[in-house]
Amino acid sequence: MKLPKIFYRIVLQIVLLLVLILSIALFYNYSNSFDFYRNLKTIFLLLLITGILISINLKTKEKNIKIIKIFSSPLSTFGLNFLTICFLALFINRIIATGFKTGELIYNQISSIVLGLISLGVFIYLHVNNLKDKNNVA
Repeated sequence: MKLPKIFYRIVLQIVLLLVLILSIALFYNYSNSFDFYRNLKTIFLLLLITGILISINLKTKEKNIKIIKIFSSPLSTFGLNFLTICFLALFINRIIATGFKTGELIYNQISSIVLGLISLGVFIYLHVNNLKDKNNVA
């Protein structure tokens, strides 16, 4: 079953808007460890959803089915890679300052790093595929 392309556009716009809102909340709650890690985990999950939607976009080879053409450029996937790396660096900075905790906080810390590394891997894969498509390398 194929979903209409307007569905992908709306979902992608909502997800990127949520990433922006949660980024602001992340910096606002930097001193509160529980809210910081919970927001960071959600940001990485939303970035992973963005990567999945972009990979669906890249799988469609027909020009009229492309969802959003801006994500077929290597610059966009590089920007998402950079964003993910920045959030991972912020996570590492916070972990160095506070250390690993116990209880629900350690769940948020571990799930943040796992989701962050998975989303980084997805964006690196997408970036390499975008570079291959731009250069027509087989």
